Amino acid sequence: MKPIIISSVLAVFLLSGCNKGVDFTSVINLNAPLSLATPKSKETIHVNSEKWNKLVDFAISNKKGWEPTTAFYFGTEIWIKQNDFSFRYYSSGEIATIKFKNEEGSELKFAKMIEREQLDFLLN
Repeated sequence: MKPIIISSVLAVFLLSGCNKGVDFTSVINLNAPLSLATPKSKETIHVNSEKWNKLVDFAISNKKGWEPTTAFYFGTEIWIKQNDFSFRYYSSGEIATIKFKNEEGSELKFAKMIEREQLDFLLN
């Protein structure tokens, strides 16, 4: 099992394995906004905005517990996207997934149980 470490003050997403780490900064442009879609709205999360900073805090609080998955989930409530990176939260099972392409171009997908309250700031 490989945990995903979503880190930092810079919102750097880092996948940690036994032998190597994959730096998500090649997938996420830390100087560019993220797209946010919910059932009620679509918006942009701008760098250093309140939602951006809370998302960084969420990432710091949820460094561990991500597991590889090939499952397909229904009921997307929150979808954050930038280029080949996506974060989806599914209210049907209180589960989140992240998907991205690594440096070799292979698509990776991980899942973790997340309580909805941790993401309420994205719905306001």
